[in-house]
Amino acid sequence: MMRTWTILLLGCLLALACNNSKSTTTKLAKSIVLEVKIADTTNTIDSLRLFAWKDIQAEEIAVQAVTKSSAGIGCTFELGQQPRGMYYLGTSLRDLKPMLLGTEKALMLEGKTAKVSELKIVNSPLNKEYENLMKRVQGHNETFMTLMTDYNTAKGDKATRDKVKKRMGEEDLAKRKLLDSLRQKNSELARIMAFNAFQSYQNNGKSGQVEGSYFAESYFDFVDFSDTVYANLPFYYENIKNYATALTQIGLKGNQQVAALDSLFTKVKEENRLFKPTLVGAMFGMMGRNNQVFLKYGKIYLEKFKGDYPMLDKFVTEQVTKLKGAAGVGEVATNIKGKTPKGSTLSLTDLRGKYVLIDFWASWCGPCRRENPNVVRLYNKYKDKGFDILGVSLDNSKAKWEAAIAKDKLTWHHISDLKGWASELSKPYGVRGIPYTVLVDKEGKIIGKRLRGASLEAKLKEIFGS
Repeated sequence: MMRTWTILLLGCLLALACNNSKSTTTKLAKSIVLEVKIADTTNTIDSLRLFAWKDIQAEEIAVQAVTKSSAGIGCTFELGQQPRGMYYLGTSLRDLKPMLLGTEKALMLEGKTAKVSELKIVNSPLNKEYENLMKRVQGHNETFMTLMTDYNTAKGDKATRDKVKKRMGEEDLAKRKLLDSLRQKNSELARIMAFNAFQSYQNNGKSGQVEGSYFAESYFDFVDFSDTVYANLPFYYENIKNYATALTQIGLKGNQQVAALDSLFTKVKEENRLFKPTLVGAMFGMMGRNNQVFLKYGKIYLEKFKGDYPMLDKFVTEQVTKLKGAAGVGEVATNIKGKTPKGSTLSLTDLRGKYVLIDFWASWCGPCRRENPNVVRLYNKYKDKGFDILGVSLDNSKAKWEAAIAKDKLTWHHISDLKGWASELSKPYGVRGIPYTVLVDKEGKIIGKRLRGASLEAKLKEIFGS
């Protein structure tokens, strides 16, 4: 277990070894010129793109066509004032050169290769210092790994352990001094050391405190969560994710894992810009490891941020639905929204105030079509008493969908995204076969499922009378 802990902690340290410091006085450059020179005459690049990290992903902010000559290719980005943070130059998200931007007026990237990721930044003191700091951090991490191995190997040998513990204390002090030095200079790089100044448990753990609990409580001791520049750095999001994952692997029980993350959110409130990367990082760090926590944070993400990242929204919705299962009887029905045959948008909540039968069907579904006459009869009987139907088609063809509606005389509301079994409308209800129905009351709560034929008629009679 001790060796596993050592490897996990080192993994977190290495993952966190790439951030940027709190700078209160370093001014932003009013404009930035980013020049690129590639001495490769065979290069087929037509344009270069500049991406900026924002919260949980890199977003494109500029595109520049390249000029070609006998010496190679090149281009110049002329930017206005930019937030300090991590930026990426590349042809796509697959081939990127990272760099810190924001405070320097001019940067040049040069190289003799078609791979943008291999370009060198030749005139940026900040990025040079960043590279040097990464080497120092790597050195501290390697020393820490060696000391942890020595400490674990010396189990039962107090004299040797005391010597190793002393060396750990020296490493702790060296890291604190480096962090203090960077902060005194108002260096951009202090943010990196804040994530890499973690102090040894052997010298700083409280009496009776186990190592896993120490990690959970102390890992972010030097991080200033009011410093929203972290939102412009990918390392913050990755660090939160790695921290959440580590919580599941260091001997903490589920309730202890939850307590550690809940404590984190007391420091990062919803109004803090870091809330989003903290939430998403914690969510994905727990995915597949503590799915109940993933479910908890997934629901919060969909409530607070749905619409910001369509691809992520889709994935999280699918995972939450899979873990939670479709809403059960007595629960509020998940709202769905789709296009009607005429092209307007209609949602389930638009029908609130009536008893609504959500009827999942398709023109090609024989059992659905055979059931339709019974549904038509019941609809005509109760529609004036507050009964309505929302037909949700799993068709692919709009023409066939509309033809079936007309032929079967289905005069109620209809929506479809025409994606067949891949329909986003059926996923929240876990539809695996059709016909499939869900009956919802006036408040939107589910009062019945899989009602058809005699069972549907009996339920409606119970609600509305004969």
